[in-house]
Amino acid sequence: MEQILVVDEDVNSLQIVKSRLVREGYQVYTRNYIDEAEQKRLPNYDLILTELIDVSQQKYSFITRLKEKAACPVIIFSAENKEKDIVESLLAGADDYVIKPLRMQELTARVKVALQRKNPGKEVEQIGDMLFDEAEYAIGENGVWISLTRSEYRMCRVLAKNAGSIFSKERLYECLYEIDSDTQLRTITEYIYSVRKKFKQIGINPVKTIWGSGYRWAGIE
Repeated sequence: MEQILVVDEDVNSLQIVKSRLVREGYQVYTRNYIDEAEQKRLPNYDLILTELIDVSQQKYSFITRLKEKAACPVIIFSAENKEKDIVESLLAGADDYVIKPLRMQELTARVKVALQRKNPGKEVEQIGDMLFDEAEYAIGENGVWISLTRSEYRMCRVLAKNAGSIFSKERLYECLYEIDSDTQLRTITEYIYSVRKKFKQIGINPVKTIWGSGYRWAGIE
């Protein structure tokens, strides 16, 4: 599981970002600032998402030092939307710059892209008419990628691998529990609802309900 460090002085913002990234399947660590002890742990992270710390002229050199110690993608977020702040941050080594207030869907997409650039050689599996990216927990169709949580992705993969088969809620639970012990029987319905909602944006309902029997993978039909 990819590890992300989120740094923000705003406690509420910190928790909102953490909650969303955890739902996407990442292991998230939060800090209000990066102290000396935390600096020693920076090489352990796969990505750092940090507020632009305004310490006069040192705020851009902060990014450079962070990149040198971390050796991973760094995404800066800030309420400052001036072109100078964005340009100087990128030139200092930031991989991306996101303007507050944060829009969670956009932020999640930027995180996935940054991690994808870090691991360009990752394998993508084609199942039927769709592409399945295990590393990113994403499913692609016609160039559009849908970001899922770990559990949602694994549920879809089980169904897609057995396209044509009908899975009762109980059978689907048993299959998922073998690979994800966090799954509970009552959450299966929640996963399906969430997957349908996410795919609705591209006009697809990949999971069909077979009344009285269960669910089957429909893909793009």
